[in-house]
Amino acid sequence: METTFQTSTSRDRLAFWAAFAVGMAACTFGIAQAPVRGWTHPVSLLGCAFGAAALSLGGAVLFKKRLGPVTGERRALAALLAIIAVKALLALLYPLVP
Repeated sequence: METTFQTSTSRDRLAFWAAFAVGMAACTFGIAQAPVRGWTHPVSLLGCAFGAAALSLGGAVLFKKRLGPVTGERRALAALLAIIAVKALLALLYPLVP
């Protein structure tokens, strides 16, 4: 089984890292809420898990290693955008979950 990424364009790489930077910056808002709501709050735990997944994806792209079905920067970008969407939904759930 091949463990390296497929050939990608510099545009795919740039789009991934731009989305990664924006996503990690947005994570700071969730991290700021975790001490208020509690680190063991279900939304905090899910947010941390999805944040770890995003960091793992960034490491895979940085070192050009395959991570599950993610075989290139374009697929990594799609996966990252999905993670960001889930984390945005979790941020909306913070006030609703006691």
